[in-house]
Amino acid sequence: MGSGASGMFETCMVAILVAALCALIREAGGEGIYICADVSQESETKRIIDETMQAYGRIDVLVNNAGIVLGGTVDTTTLADYQRTMDVNVKSVLMLSLLVIP
Repeated sequence: MGSGASGMFETCMVAILVAALCALIREAGGEGIYICADVSQESETKRIIDETMQAYGRIDVLVNNAGIVLGGTVDTTTLADYQRTMDVNVKSVLMLSLLVIP
């Protein structure tokens, strides 16, 4: 997602689309919830698991599907961009997996 006003717009659009998808799933007899979270933050990963457990009582499958690409080259990528990419693409996988694996 972007940053600033553009990022807020993108986040709102995603929320609207996913809420509509969850409604379609429920209309078809299935179940679905939408949890908006920053997976790079440990407290947010815990909230994801807590809300999922509250809704379903268990987690049978974990799909770590978050990822970002911040364009740039070796000489134009900042350490902050690198860290953000690693936090979302790598650290979040470990944090969520550790919370779910018995």
